[in-house]
Amino acid sequence: MQTKVIIQLIMSIGIIPFAYSQQRVGINTTSPVRPLEISGNVSEYMRIHSSTIGARVGLELIRGDEFSAARDWLVENHGGILKFYTGTDNFTTTGDEMMRINTNGFVGIGTTAPLTRLHIDGGEDASGTLDGYLMLGSKTGSNLIMDQNEIMSRLNGAPSTLYLQTGGGNTWFGDGNVYMGEGGGNVSIGNAGLHQRMNVNGSTYQVQLRNPEDGLNDWYIGASSNDWLTGDDLLLFSPTSGSSDATLRLKRVTENNGSEAPVMITSPSSHTLYLDGNEIDSGTPLHINHNSDEETYINPSGGKVGIGTSNPYGLLTIKTTEFGLGLQRGTDTWWIAPTTTGVVNFFKNSILLAYFSYDNGGDWVAVSDRRLKENIQPLRPMMDKINQLKLYTYSFKHDPNSRMDIGVMAQEAESIFPEVVSYSNDQYGVCYDQLTVIGIKGIQEQQARLEQLEAQVERLMQAK
Repeated sequence: MQTKVIIQLIMSIGIIPFAYSQQRVGINTTSPVRPLEISGNVSEYMRIHSSTIGARVGLELIRGDEFSAARDWLVENHGGILKFYTGTDNFTTTGDEMMRINTNGFVGIGTTAPLTRLHIDGGEDASGTLDGYLMLGSKTGSNLIMDQNEIMSRLNGAPSTLYLQTGGGNTWFGDGNVYMGEGGGNVSIGNAGLHQRMNVNGSTYQVQLRNPEDGLNDWYIGASSNDWLTGDDLLLFSPTSGSSDATLRLKRVTENNGSEAPVMITSPSSHTLYLDGNEIDSGTPLHINHNSDEETYINPSGGKVGIGTSNPYGLLTIKTTEFGLGLQRGTDTWWIAPTTTGVVNFFKNSILLAYFSYDNGGDWVAVSDRRLKENIQPLRPMMDKINQLKLYTYSFKHDPNSRMDIGVMAQEAESIFPEVVSYSNDQYGVCYDQLTVIGIKGIQEQQARLEQLEAQVERLMQAK
């Protein structure tokens, strides 16, 4: 049996002395345990009905007499909105609204205009001591609190661990900024230990960076394991998701041994540059400023350079058993090559032209092997030409403090001995070594003339 009761019926049942706290009213029961008890064996309702649509229909829950200041509650239907009020004056005033459910089924706490299923406006800041707008769990145990811009997990007031999507699924963040560990905490991704500010676990590339402008521009960052193509214990930076395409590779080693190093830069053509704190190696020829053709400076502020040696004696020291220094212009190369016999050879291409010899205090020796010569002719008489050659003392303009020198003028010598004059870089030069040979020829001619004169004198002496 369904029973519907209105307040008027309750008020009309007998004469109930309201001042007597032990009086009870039972509907369908002879043993009520509450001041008003409705009993039945089907769905039971209590109805408070007003025939005026705009009326306010409610139920007041009052404690104490009319002068009591105890906390009272009022539940009412106000224009189709279910409201909850509290007060301490037996609702002689309206009281304070604590919650409402509007006609859309939206619940508002702290607001009279809820905009969603549960709309809470007002409360404390979420912190270790303040409880935010909403709390889930026990304040003295594990609980989750929220305010208008914070979510916090606590354990008895202390910060605790907040878990997101522990059962799987994706977590999306919008276009705004995301702050993680702003107060000094650490971040773990992939169930990594909280050892540093950012901790990531993963068996593939752990980080992907993407710029979607002009197509997909991706970079991948990962710590490798033994089953990666690049091998174990590397930090890789790659433009693709394939580890073998990584262009920058960092390895936990201290030395560069030519096949691995703390820093390795690899190109798609399998050229690799190996670097550590003081060594640079390459598996192929190493080019510096090969494409830019810019200047290259080595130790511009001082320091020595060693080639083939780690113990240079001078600013540039070359240790070699082959050509030590090559100077190339076009297809021609000049080579300087020391030997173990105290000689420094000078080659043009593969032809030895001269050398410095350590013997006799140091000599400049020009190659004069007959086997290397052709078109050999005796030197014609030179004395007449020698007598035409003017000799001067002079100093050079580029050095006003230079000492006086002795020599010839190249322009004058060219018309007499063109073989000894050369022209380069808009300047004339003279090979004094060849002039020495010409001088020897002159001495030979003088000697022959002296011997001829001596023979004539001898004949004249004998004729007397």
